Amino acid sequence: MLVVVSGLVQIVRPADPTTTYDAAISVATTTIIGLVYWLLAPRFRMWSFHLVMAGGIALGFGSILRSASAVDATIVSTSLLWTGVLVAAISSKWTSRAYAAFLSVGSSLALLAAGVDAAWRLLVVLALTTVATMELVNRLSGGLRTLAESDPLTGLANRAGLLDIGARVVSDAQRTERPLALAVIDLDGFKSINDGRGHAAGDELLVDCADAWRSAIRKGDVLARLGGDEFVLLAPGADRWTAEQMLARMQAMSPTPWTHGLAMADRTDDLSSLLERAGLRLLQAKADRAVDAHRARSDARGT
Repeated sequence: MLVVVSGLVQIVRPADPTTTYDAAISVATTTIIGLVYWLLAPRFRMWSFHLVMAGGIALGFGSILRSASAVDATIVSTSLLWTGVLVAAISSKWTSRAYAAFLSVGSSLALLAAGVDAAWRLLVVLALTTVATMELVNRLSGGLRTLAESDPLTGLANRAGLLDIGARVVSDAQRTERPLALAVIDLDGFKSINDGRGHAAGDELLVDCADAWRSAIRKGDVLARLGGDEFVLLAPGADRWTAEQMLARMQAMSPTPWTHGLAMADRTDDLSSLLERAGLRLLQAKADRAVDAHRARSDARGT
């Protein structure tokens, strides 16, 4: 509030009559900017915002009752508006709107009321704009990376995401000598569902499976969809018993049965070798199930 009052005082007690017009333009412009922030900035999560707010309040404490020219006010306000637009582009939480509006009005008025040289004011604004631009680039690049490494249907990690995350997880497990379990999961009879009920039904089943499994795994575990009906569970810190219990919970909550192959990492494993061993055990489990089914049919015919 100090930073806002420090600017409004310029209208109530101007140093000379010509400053009233300049101060009025400054307050009006920054108020409009505040409304823009309010409408556009739905999320506030950036540490740079905290620094800007702290700086604005500090300037308010040290401000003196002196007005800049209308030209300077327009330049500074326009620069702050650009900063606000950049910030709004990378934000998404509505509770930040009041905070962002206060930031725009307070920071602009504080800069104008502080009585510092115009060059220094513009330098501060340039720094704010640079920080906001860097934040925007980082968020956009992070968003593109997330998009590239996520399965658009289920929201799980895709193959690229698994390779990226899995390599780090395997490396950490070897460095800390903690256990690491990896399971390859394949839905039973998925092809017949796709062929008999259509791909829309198959896609719905994949989404339902992913949603059910998320609630059965631990924080820090990784679920990924490799493609089709093949999934991977990567469980850092899980020994064989823990991994089997987790897979049993997933099976119990699953909307359709599935078969898995489980492999435990050793010191010589990388992600590729771990996936290969789990895949071979999945094939063996499927073969064993086929043998059991054939034996059961033979026994039924014999009786």
